[in-house]
Amino acid sequence: MKKRQRFQMHGRNAGRLWMATLFVLAGAVGVGCSGNVAGGPGATGSGSGGNGGTGNTGGGNPPVPGEFTPAPAALRRLTVVQYRNSIADLLGGGVTVSGDFEADAALSGFASIGASLVSLSHHSVEEFETSALDLAKQALSDPTRAAALVGCNPTAATDDACTQQFLKKFGRRAWRRPLTDGEVTTYLGVAKTVQTGMKSFFGGLAYALAGLLESPHFLYREEWGTPDPAKAGRLIFNDYELATRLSFFLWNSTPDDALLDAADAHQLTTTSGFATQVQRLLKSPRAAVGIQTFFSEYYRLAELDNLQQLPTVFPQKTDTLGPAMRQETLRLLTDITVTRDGDFREIFDSSTTFVNAELAKLYGLPPVSGTDFVKATLPADGVRVGYLGQGSFLALNAHANIGSPTERGKFIREMLMCQQIPPPPMNVPPLPDDSASPTKQTMRQKLQIHREMEPCKTCHTIMDPMGLAFENFDGIGAYRTMDAGQNIDVTGDLDGTAFNGPRELAKLLRDNASVQACVARNLYRYVLGHVEGSGEEPAITQLAQGFKDGKFQFSALVNGMVKSAAFFYAAPPSADVGSGGASGSGGAMGGSGGAGGSSPDAGPGPTDGGSVDQVTVPTGPLSYAKHIAPIIASRCSPCHTTDAKAGLNFTYDNLVTNSAVTNATTKACDWLTAPPRRVIAGDPDHSLLWVKLTFDGAIATHMCGDHMPLATSGKMVTTVELDTIQRWMSQGAKP
Repeated sequence: MKKRQRFQMHGRNAGRLWMATLFVLAGAVGVGCSGNVAGGPGATGSGSGGNGGTGNTGGGNPPVPGEFTPAPAALRRLTVVQYRNSIADLLGGGVTVSGDFEADAALSGFASIGASLVSLSHHSVEEFETSALDLAKQALSDPTRAAALVGCNPTAATDDACTQQFLKKFGRRAWRRPLTDGEVTTYLGVAKTVQTGMKSFFGGLAYALAGLLESPHFLYREEWGTPDPAKAGRLIFNDYELATRLSFFLWNSTPDDALLDAADAHQLTTTSGFATQVQRLLKSPRAAVGIQTFFSEYYRLAELDNLQQLPTVFPQKTDTLGPAMRQETLRLLTDITVTRDGDFREIFDSSTTFVNAELAKLYGLPPVSGTDFVKATLPADGVRVGYLGQGSFLALNAHANIGSPTERGKFIREMLMCQQIPPPPMNVPPLPDDSASPTKQTMRQKLQIHREMEPCKTCHTIMDPMGLAFENFDGIGAYRTMDAGQNIDVTGDLDGTAFNGPRELAKLLRDNASVQACVARNLYRYVLGHVEGSGEEPAITQLAQGFKDGKFQFSALVNGMVKSAAFFYAAPPSADVGSGGASGSGGAMGGSGGAGGSSPDAGPGPTDGGSVDQVTVPTGPLSYAKHIAPIIASRCSPCHTTDAKAGLNFTYDNLVTNSAVTNATTKACDWLTAPPRRVIAGDPDHSLLWVKLTFDGAIATHMCGDHMPLATSGKMVTTVELDTIQRWMSQGAKP
C-alpha cells in the first residue's frame, strides 16, 4: 500500500483538518494537502525540503540481532500530552491550550500504542481546528510575544520576506523537518490573502500559523523510512525521523532547534553525531519528565486522580490523596533512575520514600509540616517497603470498600512480570458474605474457596499468594494487624519459592528474571508504539541483556533502546492495516496483558498448580468463524448471541452484511460515517462495534450508546481480543 493511501486511511478526518479554518478568509487561495503527504520532506519542490539524509543510521549501522524482523512503518498521532508539550515548546509561555480533547486510548497499557491504532474522531478534528486558530491568535495578539515568535519586523500589512522567514523557521519546528518550497508558497499565499483582506500582517499570519498547527504533518509523526541499501525489503529512518523519535522518547515533545540543526547537517546518521545528541537530551532536566511519562503509564498512575475508595469506609480518602500518591511514586522513581542513576531494582526494597503531610499521617511516619514533599526513611522492621508498599500500588489495586489480594497479585503478574491472566469465567460465585454472621472469615479464608474451585483455581493459585502478602494494608494503603479479629497471615510463595511478608516477596521480585525483562519489554512497547511481534523478540532479548549487563541502571536501558536496531529500522507498511495499526511481524502482534504481556522469554512459569496463558494475536488471515465468533460467544453472551433478538444477535450477517440492523438509538453516533454500520470492512475506526468496544469516556455524549461490554456484566474484552477484532476488521472482515 502506498504511503499516501495509508496516511489518508489513518487520518480520514485529519484530511480536512487545516483546510476548514484556512478557507474562512482565504477565499480564492487553493489550499490542499500539497506534496506527498506522508512521503517525507523531500517529496516535492527543491531547496529547503531535502531528503533528510539516507546514510548509515544512528552511528554506523547498529548491530542487528539474529533473526530480527522490524515492525512495519506506521503513522502515529501525537498523544494529548505530546500535543500540549509541543505547543508549549513552539509558542512559549503565556499561551494556553484550552481544547476539550478526548483522552488518549491506552491500548496494551500505553497511549503511544493507542495513538498508532486509533484515528481521530469527528469531535477531535473539530477540537484541533478550534485549538489551532485560538493558539495562533493568542501567540500573535500580544505585540511583544508576536515579535519574539516571528523574528522579523514587517514593513507593511503584507511583507512576503518576513512571512517566508517565519514560515521556514516555525514550520521546521512544527513539522519536524524543513518545509518544501511548494509548502512555503502555499502558506505564504494563505497569509498574504488574509493580510490583504484584514490589512493586518499578524492577523493574516495567524491563519497560516493555524494551518501549520492543524496539519497532519504536525499532528502525526511521519516516520516512514527509506529503502535500506544494506538489505532489500527493509527501511531505514532518516535524520529528521531519528530526531523525532529521539525527542518524543526522551522529552515527550517536538525536537528543538539544536536537534533539527543536527538533522540538517546529517549528523544523526553518524556514530558521533547521534551519540552527542542523545547525551545532550539526557543531560537536560526535561529527560526526567520523559521518563516520568513512561512510568506514569506503565504503573497506571493517572488513575490515582479518581480513587474509587468510599470516604465512609476510608476516612483518609480526600481529593488530594491520590495525586499525592502519584507524586510519591514518581519522586522515588526519579530519585533512583535520574538523580542517582542507581540500580532500578531498588524500587522493590528501597527504605526511602517521599511524603507530604497527608501521606506521612497515612503511613504512620513522623509528622511533616507544610505542603512540600520530604525525603523519609521507612522503619527497618516494618512491612512497608519499596514501590509495592506505597499507596499508589495498594490503593489502585483495591475495591471501593476493601483491599483486594487478587487485584494486587494480578498487577504483579501482568504489569511487573509480563504474564497474562485470563479474564474470569462467567457466573463466578461471589466471596462469602459473613457480615451478618457471628463468625467472621479473613480474606485469606474467603479466597481459599476460589483457590480450590474449578475453573477459578488455576488463576487464583498464581495471583492470590502474592496479593495476600499485602494484607497488612487495607484498601487505602493504611497499616493494620488484624482481619476479622484474627492476626493476619502474610506468608505465600512465588512460583514455588516461599516467602513471609512483603519484604521477602520484594527480594524475590528484585531478583526475578521475568521482572527484569518485563521492564525492558514495556519500554520497547512505549517507545515504538506497538506490541512486539515474534520477529522482534531478538531485539527485546538484547535490550534486556544490556539492562542486566549495565547493572540494572535505567540509563543503560535507555541507551540500549536508542541503540537498538528496532529504533532505526522498519519493515514496509503492512497492506492489511487500515488505520495506522501495525501487524505482521510487529504492531498488534505478540503478547499482551495490560502494559505487560506474555512472551516466550518471560522466564519460568508457575509450578504450583497452574500456568499463565501465553496468548497472542493470531497470525495470517483472520476470519469471523474461527477468530471472532468465539470472542463474541465468551464476552457478548447473552445480549448478542443466540439468545438475543434477531437484530441483536451478532452473526456475521448482522455484523457485516446487513446494514439495516444497526440499533436505532445509535444511528446518530457522530463518530461514524453515513450510513452507520456495525462493521465496515477495512475501516475499524468508523465501525460501531469498534467504537463501542474502545471508547468509554465520552461515548454517551456522542450518541453512540453504551460502552461494551456493559460494566454491570462483569465481563471485559482483553487487549489480545481487541487487537484480534481490530486486525480482522482491517483485513476486510472476512467470514
